[in-house]
Amino acid sequence: MTDSQNNAGVLPAKCWWAMGIRGIAALIFGILAFAWPGITVATIILFFGAYVLVDGLFTVVSAFMHREWPRWWAFLIEGLVGLIVGGIALFSPVSALVAVSIIVAAWAFITGVFEIVASFSLPGGFPGKWGLLAGGILSVLFGCIVVASPAAFAVMISWFIGAYAVIFGAVLIYLSYTLKCAA
Repeated sequence: MTDSQNNAGVLPAKCWWAMGIRGIAALIFGILAFAWPGITVATIILFFGAYVLVDGLFTVVSAFMHREWPRWWAFLIEGLVGLIVGGIALFSPVSALVAVSIIVAAWAFITGVFEIVASFSLPGGFPGKWGLLAGGILSVLFGCIVVASPAAFAVMISWFIGAYAVIFGAVLIYLSYTLKCAA
């Protein structure tokens, strides 16, 4: 075994404190996402808007620089859509949230309706028939709730992000502790 192979497990153990700081930062972010869901979602929408706007701008530039491509206009259209969507997200974040809410609600509602229809087409003793029906009903209800209250949907998104960050932070802190013990 080479020296670098022998040290492979030692290197992460020496950085246990960095893992701990990452875990604490994730925990703090998760708690803040729970405490201020509106700010969390608004920030995500603004970052998304900025990204899409920059992406759209450079796609338009790329389209014009490569007009010899047979379908350069497809890049132009893609870039223009990016500029429009990015502009809406940046200058009207509430509209962007409502649009995302409508897309999610439509998906949930349509999926739920088809699950309900599919559950009735299965034979009576088919295992999982009632689960499919229940899932369809829940999807339809979820879609209706999202359409009725996009703000509640935004809070839910923030809570999911917050829950992920808290769990991830706890895992990193645990990992930090185990690395410290191994060092």
